[in-house]
Amino acid sequence: MATDDGAAPRIAPVVSVLLAATALTGILQVLLPSFNAFCLEYLSLRLRAGGEWRPQGVYGFATYVFVHGGGAHLFLNCLWLLLIGQSVAQWLRTRYFLLVYFGGAFAGGALQMLLSPGAILVGASGGLFALLGAFGYRHIVLSEAARRARRGAIIRFVAIMAVMIFIFAMPGMSFGGGNVSWAGHLGGLLAGIALTPMVMRHSARRAVWRGRSFDV
Repeated sequence: MATDDGAAPRIAPVVSVLLAATALTGILQVLLPSFNAFCLEYLSLRLRAGGEWRPQGVYGFATYVFVHGGGAHLFLNCLWLLLIGQSVAQWLRTRYFLLVYFGGAFAGGALQMLLSPGAILVGASGGLFALLGAFGYRHIVLSEAARRARRGAIIRFVAIMAVMIFIFAMPGMSFGGGNVSWAGHLGGLLAGIALTPMVMRHSARRAVWRGRSFDV
């Protein structure tokens, strides 16, 4: 993302839109109990209730990222989206950014539902950990130093990601506390790591095809 010399970098449009939608939904949840109940019932991810499958809940794979479990949960995820999202948006095109973000949300939700289909899953952490995986892959595995010591870079990358999972996804260790979905975090992280090489290669091919040159 190019900026004028001396000008403060602007927040990427894709990050701004996601941040606004997430913050607005979360704030309304806090202020309006009826809206909070609506979000938990219809926008969260839950595939089973009362022993019965809820096939209509499939759309929750796309909507649960905007629903949160309180002000602290909302604040932490919005902060992560601003910091990590902005870093990734500087080198990843909007369509691929959204692919990584919602791909991570889908993978995190799928892993959680596989383990506990009756759970109610909310929060943007699956998408955020996918962005974290993308950021780590590019800046650790693909760094100049990593090209000279590939094995060490990969080990360092895995170690850092494991620590992040432990700090932010283990019950009792997260800032939000409560019932934390380690499966949602882990699924998002793995999806981000898996998708990033693919979208970077595809971005590079499209850049050559259009005769452009940019950093992917």
